[in-house]
Amino acid sequence: MKTKTFLLFTVISIFLLVMIGGCEEEAKLKVPEEEQSSEQAQTRLAKERAWVYRVKPGTVEWSLLKSEEERIAAVQIPEDVLMRSSSDEIVDFFVDFPLFGYFTAFNTPQEGFLIMLSSFNIFQHLLSRKDVGKDLIGQFYQKR
Repeated sequence: MKTKTFLLFTVISIFLLVMIGGCEEEAKLKVPEEEQSSEQAQTRLAKERAWVYRVKPGTVEWSLLKSEEERIAAVQIPEDVLMRSSSDEIVDFFVDFPLFGYFTAFNTPQEGFLIMLSSFNIFQHLLSRKDVGKDLIGQFYQKR
C-alpha cells in the first residue's frame, strides 16, 4: 500500500509540474478545502466501474504474454471507453494502472514518465483532460 501511495504521489507530482507550468492563472489546480469523508470514499470505490484492467501482472493471462509489446497492449484502455468516461473515472483508471512501477526501469523518473506517456494511452488521455486535476488531488488525499 505504501509503495502504491508513493508511486501515486510521484506521478501526481510530475503531472502537477507539467500542468502548472502551462496553466493560466485562473485554471491552476487548487487543493480541495476538506478531504472526503470515509463514507464518500467508500461510495466512490463501490460504484460500478466503466472498465477494469482484465490482464494484470501476477495473473495467468499475464504470464502467457510473450513480449513487452503484448504486455503494453494488454493494459491499454479502449479509446471509446476513454472518450465516454468522466474525469472521475479517468482518475480511477489512472490510480488502478497495473504498471505504475514501470517508470523505475529507466535511468531517471523523468525518463520513465516520458516513456510511460508515450506508451500508455491512460497517461496521454489524463494529460489531455483539463478537468482532472481536482479529482486527481482528491484521490491522493483519499489514499493518505
